[in-house]
Amino acid sequence: MSDIKAEKTIYDAISEVNKTIKEIGKSKKNELQNFKYAPLEQTYLEVREAMAKVGLVLIPNIAINEMSQTLTTKNNKVNYALITMEFTFYYRGQAAPTIRWVGEAMDSGDKSYSKAISFAYKTFLNSFFMIPRVDCDPDGTSEEGMAQPHRRADKRYDNGSPQHKVLNFFNQNGLDWLQKGKDGHEMFKHFLVKRCGIYNTYILKYTIDEANKVLREVQEIIGEPLDFPPDTKYVEQFRKSYKTIYDLGALDADSEKIDPEIKDGEK
Repeated sequence: MSDIKAEKTIYDAISEVNKTIKEIGKSKKNELQNFKYAPLEQTYLEVREAMAKVGLVLIPNIAINEMSQTLTTKNNKVNYALITMEFTFYYRGQAAPTIRWVGEAMDSGDKSYSKAISFAYKTFLNSFFMIPRVDCDPDGTSEEGMAQPHRRADKRYDNGSPQHKVLNFFNQNGLDWLQKGKDGHEMFKHFLVKRCGIYNTYILKYTIDEANKVLREVQEIIGEPLDFPPDTKYVEQFRKSYKTIYDLGALDADSEKIDPEIKDGEK
């Protein structure tokens, strides 16, 4: 019988970490909503110590980040951050398949992104290592509001890409023409067909040329160059200007062709 031991794999290391981590107690309390929760720092401490013992390393990466505004249940504006993170485990030169994970958060100040990152980290670690817990809320403070519709996370677009700029502009609070059923959605399709010659509302499938065409038409209607993220004054200016165009041209001969031909897949 051979005394040679098989080399430990990255999955063996992950398994050892999983065996080491115990239940994380709920040591803090959310005073606003009156519940106890386990703070992120405690999750970090438990996982970090367990990973350090076996030499397992976790490398994070923010693949996609988006910021918009939404309204709270009291009709106050808050910043809404949506991020897609990638987590990759490494062990002695071995890498496990990268895992994508979504984090979202709302904040009335400048902490939306940090909260979203914390949300993603904590829920990923708790779920991946199956850490026992009863509470489901990851944050000690919270904003109550309407979350923005989620989009697929299997394609990457940097913040500066034309496709991302189109998404940013038409998903602004006060416009929000992307979601089917919204008042402006028919105007959005009218704008795409009439001004841009595009019969598809699925912006993430646009070519760079198509997305740039949309941005040029937006700027032509506004009458000045766009900055990103777009100022709300541009959004309101575009909405008012294009509503006038739409009201004047919605009944022309070609308008009845728009509904049956355009592919409506963004939301």
